[in-house]
Amino acid sequence: MANITVYDVLIKRITDDKNDIQQALVDGSPRSFEEYKFSVGKLHGLAMAENHILALKKHYEESDED
Repeated sequence: MANITVYDVLIKRITDDKNDIQQALVDGSPRSFEEYKFSVGKLHGLAMAENHILALKKHYEESDED
């Protein structure tokens, strides 16, 4: 069994959340432009968080190699 890190768990949760929001947008769930903008803002925030976590994971893994 592979070692699952906290990074992997967070990235999986963020990916799931992003997919849910994207699917809601595709399905036409936002009833107003404000709801649409809110959903897009959440996607942007999740993408930023994911990028930060991936960078931190990379840094952590590289420091373990030293």
